[in-house]
Amino acid sequence: MLFGVSAALRWIGWHVIVFNFFGFLIFDPVGLRELIFSL
Repeated sequence: MLFGVSAALRWIGWHVIVFNFFGFLIFDPVGLRELIFSL
């Protein structure tokens, strides 16, 4: 349970970094869908 939460937070953090790197003008529907289904 805790490992799953940790992995999820780490994945979300990585995705936020990617968004900040490329800018919010680039929309990632696949990543967004993966995030929603992973919750």
